[in-house]
Amino acid sequence: MNNLNPKAALIIGIIFLCVGAGLYWMTSKPSISVQDQQSCENALQAQYGAQSATLIDRCKTDVGFVAMTKAQNSGATSAHELATAISQANQKDTGSHMLYMFFIGLSLMVGLVLTLRGIKGLTQKPN
Repeated sequence: MNNLNPKAALIIGIIFLCVGAGLYWMTSKPSISVQDQQSCENALQAQYGAQSATLIDRCKTDVGFVAMTKAQNSGATSAHELATAISQANQKDTGSHMLYMFFIGLSLMVGLVLTLRGIKGLTQKPN
């Protein structure tokens, strides 16, 4: 690592920072499919009518809420069945986000170290 050219370290560091920022931007939205979102919105409109407007936003952002409405539409009759559906949806979402967060943290850390190393190497006076 000591033999790395400061310009190359700076360029590679900036690339890693951009990759980390891109991963963060791509994974910041919940993983709700368009079909599930539409199904959730339709179920809310059928159940609550004009008063559904306050809940429809949750169909776009809350994985557990979408799973609950999906379970209700599929005929879940007990609170246990609803809780199981919500829990499974949240576990799947949490597992994928943990993996993404690891790669985001790794790329940001490596990018920051290489960027700072490149800046330091470019600003130091040669002996």
